[in-house]
Amino acid sequence: MASYLDFAMPEPARDVLAILQRSTQPMAPRTVARVFLEELGSSPRRLFAEWSPQPFAAASIGQVHKARLHSGELVAVKVQYPGVVEAIEADLKNAALVDRASCLIFRAQEPGVLLSELGARFLEECDYRLEAANQEEFRRLWHGRPCGAVPRVIHALSTAASW
Repeated sequence: MASYLDFAMPEPARDVLAILQRSTQPMAPRTVARVFLEELGSSPRRLFAEWSPQPFAAASIGQVHKARLHSGELVAVKVQYPGVVEAIEADLKNAALVDRASCLIFRAQEPGVLLSELGARFLEECDYRLEAANQEEFRRLWHGRPCGAVPRVIHALSTAASW
């Protein structure tokens, strides 16, 4: 959770988080395949005409792979790290203790308000279906503008943990 709140941290702490994020090891191909089997009932090698097992990008809750649809279209595929939702929920439970303690120190602080909002936003980010819907809305709003293109979402290949 700290990586989401780095703006509130001193520069040395942000530097350490940046190093940790850059040094994150990618998921093993078999782990990625397991996510696909659980979410879509098939391996990425069967779902796509071409599949790159090595990610080309990574973020705090997942990584991105290159693939080619059977239609020939190139796509980027986001795959969520297994257990990330559970880890965030555990962090939120631990943060609840800190929240209660800080209310004792800062009497004007309303208990649970900030934590509730953070929890809702973190868990929203973990729902790739919601992210896909947001991208589709963004695509609709920016369609036809000269500043660039927003890729379409392949809904048949989108789940809560991959899109």
